[in-house]
Amino acid sequence: MSYHTLVYNLAAAGVNITNTDMLAATDTEVSIRNSHYIFTERYRLLAASAIGVSVTRGRFQVPKWNAIGEFTFMNANRALTPPSNPQWDLYLAAPPEIPQNEEFQVQMSNNLGAATEQESVVLQCAPDDWTQNIDRGEMVLQIRATAAVTNILNAWSGPTALTLSQSLRGGVYAVIGTVVQGANAVAWRWIFPRNKMYHGRRLRPGGLVQTALGDVVCNQVDPWVLGWGVKGAFHTFELPQIETFGTAAGATTYQVFLWLARIGEDQSLLQRYTG
Repeated sequence: MSYHTLVYNLAAAGVNITNTDMLAATDTEVSIRNSHYIFTERYRLLAASAIGVSVTRGRFQVPKWNAIGEFTFMNANRALTPPSNPQWDLYLAAPPEIPQNEEFQVQMSNNLGAATEQESVVLQCAPDDWTQNIDRGEMVLQIRATAAVTNILNAWSGPTALTLSQSLRGGVYAVIGTVVQGANAVAWRWIFPRNKMYHGRRLRPGGLVQTALGDVVCNQVDPWVLGWGVKGAFHTFELPQIETFGTAAGATTYQVFLWLARIGEDQSLLQRYTG
């Protein structure tokens, strides 16, 4: 089972804010109450990344955690979009369980001197059977694709088709790593045509967008690209789609690198990832 990527956002964060409530971005799978995500089955928090020119720190506010202490996160990616070598607060060694049926608030502080700015927090949330293990199949290869996305300001773009630089040999492939490069977005997510469902939900795994060619992906996990387990699988008859969370509206073409494990030619092999 894969994980799910969520975004909290402030479209116009004010001057020198302290512990200001962020708004949950409309999501395809996770419900929202009073502008906060609310979880009705079990997930664990894998990571959090704060992005904004003046961000200084953040914290989670949820009753079950608050009864024990204030859960803060300290990373500060001080740029509109993820900088080269973006930072995460990682909880992979002991991911905390997200309380169910409680509003999950994210609050942000900054040292903005004047005017307003966009700020975002990207979360990675894992179901019970998430694992960092990857499949190696017959062969692991790295391929390149592009995606011409029409970004929406402070929202997910919706599904966008991939254009492969060269067609793959027919068969089933597991996506075990991804890097997305391009401007005007903070995060990306995969949309697979067939998924293993989690309590009826179709999870969309993703990560941070690299703003420019040559940016460092991350130096906190080795190997970073392959550190999130199997994201999903597809048959070459039905390629996955991608979506981005925009910092500006308009068309942007993204370069997408995929690390794929070729599983085999028989389409029935896909059942391993969807059943």
